[in-house]
Amino acid sequence: MTEQDPFRLYVSHLWTKDDDYLRLFEYLNDVENFFYVNLSDPDDPPPSMRVEHVQTQYNKQMQPAEVAIVLSSQYVTDAGLTQYQLDLARALSLPVIVVEPFGPESVLKPVKDRAAEVVPWYNRSIVDAIRHHGRGDLTSRYEVIDFP
Repeated sequence: MTEQDPFRLYVSHLWTKDDDYLRLFEYLNDVENFFYVNLSDPDDPPPSMRVEHVQTQYNKQMQPAEVAIVLSSQYVTDAGLTQYQLDLARALSLPVIVVEPFGPESVLKPVKDRAAEVVPWYNRSIVDAIRHHGRGDLTSRYEVIDFP
């Protein structure tokens, strides 16, 4: 992965840039030498919210991705749209990385069952999962604890 060959990511959305959606990109941007292209575009909604228009727009955004990242908190907000994105990722044979809800909630079973991996809100965990499931890169990082 280089600047010339960034990861192609699709991040789940409900046609808005909610707090978790924006937070994810803050986390990704804090990682040095991690290059990605965000293929999801909440600012490009379908012409109408008719099912076929919504599905077509999600498909257009997700099709070129290597990895789908699903923000599990969105399932609570709109289970139908989030479930469709999970189903579409499966149909496109994309690995799904689920990011746990920010806070005390846990990942709901329908979301967890579709995940290749469930990760916490920790930028290294998220990036390691993307590298592993997107291109098969296994990182062997270890936490170093410095005792005074």
